[in-house]
Amino acid sequence: MDQDSASTSLGSEVKEVSKTPAGKLSRWFFCLPVVLPFPDRTQLVDHIGNQPRSDDAEDTPIVSIVIHQITQDAGRLSAMGDAVFEAVSRDPQIMPTTSTEEQQQARMIRPNEYYTVVEAMTNAKSPDQPDADWTGDPQDLPPRADPLMRCLRYIDDLTRAFRLAVERPQPRPLYPTISGPILCYHADGEVTSYEHEDGRILNVLQPVGTWEGPQLVLPNHNNFLLDASPPEPGINGPLAERFTQWLGSIRIGDRQIGWSERFLEAREALYSRGEAGQAVVLASTAAEVLVTSILTTLLWEDKVPTAVAASAWEDGKIVPAILKQLAPRLKGTWKTDQGALGHWYQRAYRLRHRVVHGGYEPTRPEAVAALEATHALSQFIFDRVVAQRGVYPRTTLMTVAASGLEKRGLWTGKIKAFAEQVAPTEPLWKSALVRYNDELVRERLKTLK
Repeated sequence: MDQDSASTSLGSEVKEVSKTPAGKLSRWFFCLPVVLPFPDRTQLVDHIGNQPRSDDAEDTPIVSIVIHQITQDAGRLSAMGDAVFEAVSRDPQIMPTTSTEEQQQARMIRPNEYYTVVEAMTNAKSPDQPDADWTGDPQDLPPRADPLMRCLRYIDDLTRAFRLAVERPQPRPLYPTISGPILCYHADGEVTSYEHEDGRILNVLQPVGTWEGPQLVLPNHNNFLLDASPPEPGINGPLAERFTQWLGSIRIGDRQIGWSERFLEAREALYSRGEAGQAVVLASTAAEVLVTSILTTLLWEDKVPTAVAASAWEDGKIVPAILKQLAPRLKGTWKTDQGALGHWYQRAYRLRHRVVHGGYEPTRPEAVAALEATHALSQFIFDRVVAQRGVYPRTTLMTVAASGLEKRGLWTGKIKAFAEQVAPTEPLWKSALVRYNDELVRERLKTLK
């Protein structure tokens, strides 16, 4: 389709070119579990399917989103304060708090609370029907089969890009984390097509009648709304550029982001939920995803046929792949009893086996050490990639990137010239790598027992 395939702000320079009927529209309002700090009333629109690379199908529904930043002087924190005072009042031996004192105490523990409310509009009629084996649970419906689930899919993409950009754990707005109320309205609508300055076409849903409703939707879970936090940091300046880069990777289905997401999830499990065992497993998984991603990229740049490249993993085992395939290409010292690899092997890899296969419950310090060892291994791997930038310039630019080279004081010479003169003349690397990886995965599955 000749249309904008990336998330686009409606504030861009556009002009209207056509209008077509869109049938019934559904308009949803729901609160996110934590603040997503877009500027208040930011508008975004995209085509949302079941998977990132299926979003450009002709019948893929449109989803438009408005981000509302709402401040309240009452909420869960206030309720918690009331509960504390009520508990105190149950003891007759404690002097009753005077009205003035109570108000002063309340002001201390009742700051303003911040919420992000999403207004999402999409086609009420979905292009797909539920699968024959659908469980009946709404959250098991794919985005192309349910209007609410595709709205959640879009806001989840935005949240994933934000947390990658700021490099901090943040709950994703998945179905189980959305607490009620969810309000839904319906109206007849149309698709208005706009043309960008550069010729791209942007399709936007707009109502043509009065909104009917609301319909109150209660999520099929009993989870509570997580604590709200102020909208910091804001998505602007340098952070906006990083956000856009990460969102672009998400939207094309780039698997290189997998390691970063798994490691963020490990940190979230440990530091947000206190799940030490889960954190260890996720940290080890993150390292394996990173190794697989880097090795796949090196094999792609070496132009190794996928049928041959599949043998780089012996029965899916990651350590032999590191020692026999990654180390010879990246050079340096790779030993399981010393250095970055040794620390990760002892503190994360072997601990993960104890957790998974022995039911061992690690202590928090053990989990912290596992995460630190995993991060140190990632830095070692990226440093080795940089050291081999003359041999693997494409891998270097796709993983460490210009920003990483600048931080190391190495954005000069041949690698900079390659990026500015050679890279623009070649087909898009990430798209080619995605196709290579898909084929490699199919070949690897044939070799697994």
